[in-house]
Amino acid sequence: MVLTMIRMINDKKIFLLVGFVVIALLIFLFSASKKQMEGDVYFHCATSFQMKYNKPEFIAKLNIFLQLQRDGRGIFDISGKVYSQGETFDVARTYHFIHQREGGTVYHLTDIKTSRRNYESVDETLMNSLFFSATQKEGRYLRMTKMENSYIIDNLHSPVFVCIVS
Repeated sequence: MVLTMIRMINDKKIFLLVGFVVIALLIFLFSASKKQMEGDVYFHCATSFQMKYNKPEFIAKLNIFLQLQRDGRGIFDISGKVYSQGETFDVARTYHFIHQREGGTVYHLTDIKTSRRNYESVDETLMNSLFFSATQKEGRYLRMTKMENSYIIDNLHSPVFVCIVS
């Protein structure tokens, strides 16, 4: 009887030890994968954006979705309305690109491809000259500055917008 009790106690100790090791391993794996996600430039966010120029007359009210993937691919989707010189246009396009960190908070976007949705009516020249041009062979540069749970996103030619990341 005493031997059976000792064996039961030893079995419980082994069970508890194995359980503790499994829990510790799970915690370690979870925290390591979370740290990897935070260390990589992987996130997606959506925001509203408005910009205005007086000369030429230009107002853009857009919804923006930005996603950067770990494998270096990215998506920048914009939709909304553009008002220019008394006319109203629909914007509905997605830019697909490759991103690479150049250092600090600067990222180089290359191989930029534009996909327009059927109902888009904005003039390509207007978008390229006043908002975002995908025609540069050398690509575009994007600066992403992290501030707590958000990123401030800008480049040399476009205004700043803020994306909140959960």
